[in-house]
Amino acid sequence: LGVAYALGSGRPKDEEKAVAYYQHAADTGSAIGQYFLGTMYERGLGVPQDHSQAFRLYAKASTQGHTSSTTRLGLAYQAGNGTRKDPQRAITLFRKAAELGDDLAQLSLGLMLVRGEGTSENVAEGMQWIGKAADQGNARAKEIYATLESLPDTTQKAEPAAPSTSSRTAKASEIVRAIDNLSENAERVIVALIEGDGRRLSAGNMTFLGGLAGGLTSQCQALENPGKMTALTAFAT
Repeated sequence: LGVAYALGSGRPKDEEKAVAYYQHAADTGSAIGQYFLGTMYERGLGVPQDHSQAFRLYAKASTQGHTSSTTRLGLAYQAGNGTRKDPQRAITLFRKAAELGDDLAQLSLGLMLVRGEGTSENVAEGMQWIGKAADQGNARAKEIYATLESLPDTTQKAEPAAPSTSSRTAKASEIVRAIDNLSENAERVIVALIEGDGRRLSAGNMTFLGGLAGGLTSQCQALENPGKMTALTAFAT
């Protein structure tokens, strides 16, 4: 019932009622209830936004083996939302969930490996994880993988355990870092859109989106790769 009220499926949408049902399930020890209640606190839907409470709920569900909650914990540690920022811990959690088949964890792990965030840079392994997420239908992973795959390579692809020194590896890292250099405002707008919460964007946010493509074009030109504009937009969307 909580999901039905949250989505407005078969009944009027009512986020506060959804929270009440999720809370009841969470109180009885349901990992799924804890997860969904955590998402409501994380996004501020039906309750005041509270990243610390979301983190605690994800942690409880994760200890019960709820894979999506493990991924959300990784994202919390990566961003420092509701807990201290700890990219090494994020990597560990993403890897755990990725090995269990969670596509968001696979994508997140892959991007951290490509960036060298919280671990030594390993573009070859990072691309493998991004590819796994893409194979599961993750649209963002598909676009990112296609962009990295299309970069020129002067050597054969490295095995996962072997560091790559190819020009393609260096260029891939540059591109991911360029996307990371988008402003915090861009990140907030993008996250809201990814989470299907565009209604919460201000008029200024929407205007900002209009300029986002121009910013990405500049990044591409700086990398002498202007032809990648369409695919690169996927890094942010």
